[in-house]
Amino acid sequence: MITYRKDIDGLRAIAVITVILFHFGFITYGYLGVDVFFVISGYLITRIIHSEYKENRFSILNFYKRRARRIFPLVLFICTICLCVGIIVMLPQDLENLSQSIIATLFFGNNIYEYIVTGDYWNIVNDYKPLMHTWSLGVEEQFYILYPFLFLWIKPSNQKSLIYSVLGLALISFLLFITSTNPDSKYYFIHYRFFEIASGCLAALVFKEKQLNGQIGPVLLVLLLFLLCVDTTFLENTSLVILVVLITSVLLVLNNSKNAISKVFLENKLVAGIGKISFSMYMWHQVLLAYFKYLLGNELSLPYYLFIFILLILLSTSTYFYIEQFFRDKNRISLRSFLVTCLTIFVLLVSLSSWIYKKNGIIRNVPELSLSTNNIEINKHENYNNDIFKMDKKFSSIDKIKVLCLGNSYARDWVNVLSELNYRNKLEITYATQKTPELNTRSESADIIFTSFGSTETIFNEYLNKKFKEKTYRVGKKRFGYSNGKFYNASSDKNCTQRVEVKKHHLRQNRRDNEDWDEHFIDIYGLIIDDDDTVPVFTENCKFISHDGHHFTQSGALYIAQHLETDSTFILNKLISQKN
Repeated sequence: MITYRKDIDGLRAIAVITVILFHFGFITYGYLGVDVFFVISGYLITRIIHSEYKENRFSILNFYKRRARRIFPLVLFICTICLCVGIIVMLPQDLENLSQSIIATLFFGNNIYEYIVTGDYWNIVNDYKPLMHTWSLGVEEQFYILYPFLFLWIKPSNQKSLIYSVLGLALISFLLFITSTNPDSKYYFIHYRFFEIASGCLAALVFKEKQLNGQIGPVLLVLLLFLLCVDTTFLENTSLVILVVLITSVLLVLNNSKNAISKVFLENKLVAGIGKISFSMYMWHQVLLAYFKYLLGNELSLPYYLFIFILLILLSTSTYFYIEQFFRDKNRISLRSFLVTCLTIFVLLVSLSSWIYKKNGIIRNVPELSLSTNNIEINKHENYNNDIFKMDKKFSSIDKIKVLCLGNSYARDWVNVLSELNYRNKLEITYATQKTPELNTRSESADIIFTSFGSTETIFNEYLNKKFKEKTYRVGKKRFGYSNGKFYNASSDKNCTQRVEVKKHHLRQNRRDNEDWDEHFIDIYGLIIDDDDTVPVFTENCKFISHDGHHFTQSGALYIAQHLETDSTFILNKLISQKN
């Protein structure tokens, strides 16, 4: 029989609080709290399975039933709340992404989905995703599905073989983790994360019910808190993960109750209470944070964070008692009732999410983005940018000004701007990437070359010989915020004059580019920025300038084109005047 340990709830509390503080932006390495959760999960699951095997009562079916009762009700409830709120406040693209996240979460694959869609966990767009954090749930559930079969293959009575098997798999995972050069896959996938969970598994298998002397506990606890809360810039992420996993594993096999300091910090009622509701807190915190940022903006003030935290405690306490505890109690809800309830909600959520996805998130008219339910254009704004690939072709005109636009999606954005100029019919515009075979030939033929890259200098030196320097112009970057959610929910006929402040580091980069390129720099910010360093979000007729914060809508491209036409320093204006 597994005995309850308050100190493990204390470790859970540390893990969830540091994760929350990280997402609040207060500490740098709080995300490592997830690694603490992984180790605890491996430890507890192994103890449970091993104990049941010793008592000849282990059943994979019963194991899955318990996991389902523990996880599914809260996940279904949170997904339901997310979808209901999302339908009310989200723009189509965000709602479509949410519907995909819900389906991925319910099938315990949101880690895979996040890797495919976003890749970079640190991308700021994740701040606005209510279910971004369920990637870790996907990793744990994938572990829960596979791990019990190891105990069927190797009986726990064969202790050494079981330990060696887990150790062997852990070593393979560890080697993959330390040798991988892809940080995104290392973050999201179970085969890189398994060694963390296995560390807890091995601690449970080797020490079983034994606990070591806990005198070193306070030192390890302080070190763990230091690693989670202090900006240790001298340690790289891989080293931090390994240290956190090792320290957590050791703390789990210590008798912390025998040490007064550890007992006070890990077993007091407040900390243990937070540990008990840690699953609810983890599930709720990103939902609240994402929607607050979506409605109010990315930079929340301290009072808002305090309000969110209080609301988080209230909601987590409620769902712990009325969702988690209720559905885990076999005496309060039978297995049949549990399955019918969960399956019904599951089917409804998947069906509604699939319908939203099929409609590209367009379930109502959004005139600000020129989207209508009567004429749904799938990926309208992305296609507007991608259509420029069709212009990757050689010059053929004799009497038109030959314009070559070289770069990535930002360059395609620029082509769309040029295509909205009143004198567009006097230009022959072609688009090229760094992989275009006859780039050098096309560069020679061009009258003007516009470049827009993340690393312009490297590509310029590689593909554009110095002889092209005089006719090459650098197009400045632009940002219209990171999410349109705040502006959309505040927009009205009287409120389409909203503006967003340009981040200081964007302005610094813009100034550096301006200094480097001088007269050969196209300053997009300079066309529309005011004295307060803000730029408009909407055009004069209340259309979003950008659909995602950094790529133009067609209305946005037209808006910038109109400003360019009045700029006497713009090179194409000069060439057109000369030609006329």
